[in-house]
Amino acid sequence: MENLSDKQNLFLYYLVKRLGFKQDSILAAYLENTANHVDFINHISHQNKHDKYNVIDFVLEDLDFKKSNSNFVPKKQNKGLAAFNATDLAAFTFCAASYSISKTYESKETKLMSIGTQLHDKNVLIDIFNKKGSSTDNLVHNESFIDAQNSFFFEELKNSKLIFAGHSESKRECFVNEFDSFAGQPDYVSQNNKNRNFIIEEKYRSHHKSELNSYYDSHVIQLLSYIYKLVNFEAEYGYLVYWYYAEDLTIRKCKVLKVVKSLENKTKLDDVVNQVQEFNNNLKIRFDTTKLNPSKCFRCSNKLYCGHMTGKFDSISLPYERKYSQLNYVEFPSELVKGKPQPTQMESNIKRHTIDDNEILNNLGW
Repeated sequence: MENLSDKQNLFLYYLVKRLGFKQDSILAAYLENTANHVDFINHISHQNKHDKYNVIDFVLEDLDFKKSNSNFVPKKQNKGLAAFNATDLAAFTFCAASYSISKTYESKETKLMSIGTQLHDKNVLIDIFNKKGSSTDNLVHNESFIDAQNSFFFEELKNSKLIFAGHSESKRECFVNEFDSFAGQPDYVSQNNKNRNFIIEEKYRSHHKSELNSYYDSHVIQLLSYIYKLVNFEAEYGYLVYWYYAEDLTIRKCKVLKVVKSLENKTKLDDVVNQVQEFNNNLKIRFDTTKLNPSKCFRCSNKLYCGHMTGKFDSISLPYERKYSQLNYVEFPSELVKGKPQPTQMESNIKRHTIDDNEILNNLGW
């Protein structure tokens, strides 16, 4: 973690305790992930020395968001043909709390989501498809991210035709399977030289994670839902593509997982579908706090809305109740009061959960 003064550390721990972590180990993991995230954002944003985002800024952002009811805007319910979609299945697989939040509130774009949008707009695969033609034979050798482990995928692209691109401005349609009450829009659908269709789902990850060999279950489930549920494409298999980007947002590495139809994969998908349907019907589900993963929580696009990352709750409601995100009362450290303290006003503010932490920072001369 960055170097903080004793007073800054004291203030930081006061802020974090207001989030209400049940165990010190979860709190410590939250701080460690905060420090890593802040360092990453500063590198990506190329912030200068005086404008750098720091750990206190990040925690204040979390607290300020949770304090304001205006941030918790109820989501408009879509009365469409589908009861659930691919994103729902992926969100539930990732975390039931995240799924409930996504169904309850209008989400706000995080910094990492913004980066992902920028990278998606680069349309790397479309560019590769567009290079086909006279230079087809050299395609595999023209891109720095193509290597021995993923060349099989690019070789197949070389001999395939693109039949749908979800990122195309002219094709922002969502496909519906009315029989299964399912909707989804894959990133790409291609057809190989044997006229067999396959799905491509791409994700973007920071380059420092490129040595990890794992693929997220949520991404695999999303891809499987397209393969099995979008029957109009009759896809027989699919590819999960991980693009790893550097600080300048250039693609440095690519990893590819081929996902095929199998009894095991069909069972895996059916289990998730059944769990989502059960949650939607019962409106409550058990939350196993022993499996809480702070690193995973930090990757979640709904982190600002979530109270389950603290380990305080052993069940999740649908819709996601506002009480989960309420802040704890924590007595403000007397060591941080500059000059003669005015405890009556300060204590009353804290008890009402309306104390302005940014104003405190200014009063402390930070």
